[in-house]
Amino acid sequence: MSSPSAKDAASQKLLVGEKGPRQDLPASQRIPVMVRPWVSDKAKKMLDIVEKFVEEECIPADPIFSAQVGQGTVERFNSHPAVMEDLKNKAKALGIWNMFLPLNHFKDISPGFTNLEYGLMAEYLGKSGTASEVRIPSGARVAFKQGNPIISDVGVGRPATAPLLTLATWR
Repeated sequence: MSSPSAKDAASQKLLVGEKGPRQDLPASQRIPVMVRPWVSDKAKKMLDIVEKFVEEECIPADPIFSAQVGQGTVERFNSHPAVMEDLKNKAKALGIWNMFLPLNHFKDISPGFTNLEYGLMAEYLGKSGTASEVRIPSGARVAFKQGNPIISDVGVGRPATAPLLTLATWR
């Protein structure tokens, strides 16, 4: 294999900076150089919170979740592991909830991150099997986009007795 070309070196510099990625720095300081100007201070702060939450809470909880969820199809789809509820409560307290909702569609409940900012956070959420689940209410992606006003309240005070989906919500 040949050595990196000047073009490759320039591309690497644009992506990660002069010294390359440094794992000893917080996530907000490892944002690729070429996108830093478009990442808000609010998103940088949340990125550090997400990284810490995933590394300290979710990754250690992954084997516990696997043990609690069971192995068979019936067990997996009928279980509700306690560790997941604990993680969801921690995520809500940290503000890691409904982060994927774009501001232009959900002004009242969106945290206001751009797709770029959320994409940086999603990179860390993908490191753990439990991390992606704890940041959103179950079924919320479909419900927020396709649902009626009752459904749109999922995760923001929806009464426990309100139906999650009804035939009337589908278009």
